[in-house]
Amino acid sequence: RPGPLDPLDPFTATSPAAPREFCTMLDGGPATARITGWWDGRRVHVSYDRRDGCRTARWDAMVPVLPVIRAVR
Repeated sequence: RPGPLDPLDPFTATSPAAPREFCTMLDGGPATARITGWWDGRRVHVSYDRRDGCRTARWDAMVPVLPVIRAVR
């Protein structure tokens, strides 16, 4: 069973950035997603967006559960 910060658990390995963590201010677009349900015997209720570099990286770590978002040129 995965521990609280197990890299194989997609919902703890992609936890939100710490309050004092530095993130790039590159907006990844307006996409948002919410995942609810059960994972490995526990309730999951998480939200994702792409408002900065940390949040975009968190989103990208959840592909293919979340769609691939490509930059528009």
